[in-house]
Amino acid sequence: MVDILGIAPAKPAEFVIIEVEQQVHRLTHQWMEEILRGEIMAPKHDDQPYEGFHFLLTINGIGRDGSAVTCLFSEVSGLERELSPIECREGSENRTVRKMPGSEKLACITLKRGVISDLELYEWVVGVKQGKINRAAGSLILLDEKRNKVMQWNISRCLPSKCTGPSWRATGNEIAIEELVICHEGISVDSKF
Repeated sequence: MVDILGIAPAKPAEFVIIEVEQQVHRLTHQWMEEILRGEIMAPKHDDQPYEGFHFLLTINGIGRDGSAVTCLFSEVSGLERELSPIECREGSENRTVRKMPGSEKLACITLKRGVISDLELYEWVVGVKQGKINRAAGSLILLDEKRNKVMQWNISRCLPSKCTGPSWRATGNEIAIEELVICHEGISVDSKF
């Protein structure tokens, strides 16, 4: 992260902010490369719960050259699967309704992050809108505060279903947040973690 030691009006504020954002962007890509190369490994299991604000998404085969696209997100929801119960009565027993597992429902995964200049995820969304349907496998990795891999979910047959740009307000001072919603046909926890 970037520590602010003091404020000096050497340049207009927007230039200072841009320089800080570019530095954070460079560090983010460096961390992603180290994680993917396996240089940052999972720590030993601990009794303390992990903080849930660093997620690394990798979608295979959607890059401009057919490679995997990797992005960091700060918020993820929708890691859900639900089995809808089927109720049935046995012929001679009227007192109890039996419940059997029915079909599985998978929630769409919603990812949020601060806006960055990389457009490969956006190009995937636009390609699907234009009829170039590219269902892809991917993974979602929870990172701890030191950017070590903690847990991984594997996602099959992903498809973007919604892309929301940031809300702009001249009087606001929040970070511009974009949202991506991905539908999928299967999710599993990687047993290596």
